[in-house]
Amino acid sequence: MQFLLIWALLFFSIRFVTIGLTLAAHKFFNRHKWKARKINIADTPWEEELKKVKSGLLIGSVFRTGLLAALFSLPQEWVPFYYSIGEHGWLYFFATILAYTVYFDLWFYISHRFIFHQPSMYKKSHLTHHRFKDPMIPVRNAFSSSEILITAFGGYALVLVMPFHPAALLIGRELIVQLINIYNHLGYEIMPRGFTKHFLFRYFTTPTHHTLHHMYNNCNYSLLLNYDVVFGTQFKKYDQTFEAIHSRIEFAEDELKNEEHKQVS
Repeated sequence: MQFLLIWALLFFSIRFVTIGLTLAAHKFFNRHKWKARKINIADTPWEEELKKVKSGLLIGSVFRTGLLAALFSLPQEWVPFYYSIGEHGWLYFFATILAYTVYFDLWFYISHRFIFHQPSMYKKSHLTHHRFKDPMIPVRNAFSSSEILITAFGGYALVLVMPFHPAALLIGRELIVQLINIYNHLGYEIMPRGFTKHFLFRYFTTPTHHTLHHMYNNCNYSLLLNYDVVFGTQFKKYDQTFEAIHSRIEFAEDELKNEEHKQVS
């Protein structure tokens, strides 16, 4: 019980950290110099979007804490948690963080492509998330109860077959995955021109990649690793859209430089 209380405290601490990052990111991007980088040029009221998803954030946090409490209480023969890092060493500890991140990333693609975007599930479950065509950071918490349930059970399935230290699971699921989610829902493109055509970087997503998923629904199901480019589910004009945004950015920067030059003159 004492360990569970410590874990829950750390869990909610990380959640508040990611909320803080959300607010900080909004303050950072909500400046005139970043306007050209906005992927969906619709003028979406950020504060209203945040209000809409607060309940989803609370429900998701409470549910995952309860699910982990249930997993911690099961016999070790069923769920092979270990509680001393020395039992497997630090290398294994960090390897499990990486393994969980890769696993969840794959589960995200599979669940979105084959579960949440099926007609029977989309309207009843995933539409809650896709009502937001301009996916700013708060939207990462806009989920229906059924989607939270499916994502959580599938997301934690790896702990049934692989020994995890609870701290490694906490870092993988509630820190790294949440940071990736923030990145996906920035609403502003931060990757450099040519990123989507690079021989290596094309296998990673961008904020534009996930924004197109929100705008068109039937493409770009990936979270971090770009499985869409491998399995042919990527938006056909993804590269062109990404480059068009950078053309807009460069035009805005040139305009700003010209304006500054006039003021100096």
